[in-house]
Amino acid sequence: MITFTKILNYNTGKKDKDVFRYVNSLLSHKIDPHSLKPKRLKLPQGLVYYSPLKRSKECLLKNKNTKYKLTKELKEVKFSIPVQKRSGLIKKTSYTVREEFIKQFIADTLLESRKKIFTDIQNLLNKIILEKKPVSLVSHSFRLKLYESFIKTRGKILKNPQLIKKFINPNKRTYDFGEKFKISLKEIKESIK
Repeated sequence: MITFTKILNYNTGKKDKDVFRYVNSLLSHKIDPHSLKPKRLKLPQGLVYYSPLKRSKECLLKNKNTKYKLTKELKEVKFSIPVQKRSGLIKKTSYTVREEFIKQFIADTLLESRKKIFTDIQNLLNKIILEKKPVSLVSHSFRLKLYESFIKTRGKILKNPQLIKKFINPNKRTYDFGEKFKISLKEIKESIK
């Protein structure tokens, strides 16, 4: 089993005066806030791959019996919210962010292409299936949803991006901070055939 974990809490900008600017800076990686719970994310022993963003690195409680590998394939997906969505973002921040992510993912207008995103996903999954010890991945909401959707659809999301709607609902949180889910090595192997 491979354990996928969302990073722990960080400043999401809700108290920031210009929510629109803060959220766009966060989503486009222009800012990288500190973890609000440094060194508190405990993971199974073995091998941990994690995102290079500060809020991911800082939340890990490192253990001497575990090997840690920083990897760009777990960095949060870059995108931005169009200025026309400013009022929606201020009123319903999380809903608007999730809604816009879905729209841009389907239209392939995120700040990185779907092809690049899924090439990164496949590259890391290919590394994981070669590991001889338990593996954990620590990343961010949208990146984790893309791993989950790729594996659960056995790669069909590559040709049918509309499938993302089965995995992300704008009205529901994608994952809670620190939430874990597990996927079998068999499912991962079937998705990258």
